[in-house]
Amino acid sequence: MENNFVHLNLHTEYSLSEGVNSIDSFLVKAKELGMTSLAVTDYANMFCAVEFYQKAKKIGIKPIIGLELPIFNKDEQNIFSLTLLAKNYNGYKNLVKLASELYKKNENRELKLNKEILKKHSQDLIALSSSMKGEIGKAILMNFPSEKLDRIVDEYIEIFSKENFYLEIQANELPETKVINDKFYEIARLKNIELVAT
Repeated sequence: MENNFVHLNLHTEYSLSEGVNSIDSFLVKAKELGMTSLAVTDYANMFCAVEFYQKAKKIGIKPIIGLELPIFNKDEQNIFSLTLLAKNYNGYKNLVKLASELYKKNENRELKLNKEILKKHSQDLIALSSSMKGEIGKAILMNFPSEKLDRIVDEYIEIFSKENFYLEIQANELPETKVINDKFYEIARLKNIELVAT
């Protein structure tokens, strides 16, 4: 039986401090489960992209190339995560540009990108808000006023459009995740944007 669930937030061995498993093991398991697509979104790099793409195609799994970006908010003086997925070849090229900028612009060996650079290279990318590590999730946990939270959400919608920006819900036992998920359901309803489970 075909499994229609698609993992959109996987870190491979190329996410040096956050890697969970190898590309090969992910692909073997996905095939075993009858999955037809799989995304990899390593943290702050795309080192696995070519290897993953070639190996996935070889065994009949559609590869989705992604990247988890550290985004710097100068107002908050904080770094947040944002997961990006390429919709097509142009989106892939924009991911490559963002990954390159990340290493060109790093200060004090701290990898981060500002939203101005993100805006320049957002075409043909799908953005997932991240959960607790994302800017919106952290704003929820810090009890930001609703007007400020609205501004943050609207900024991401402006950068990516409603069609390409998703609030990312997760299922785990952490109480913070439940708080974020509940608020994401409310925001999605009010702003008419989609949710995605990762």
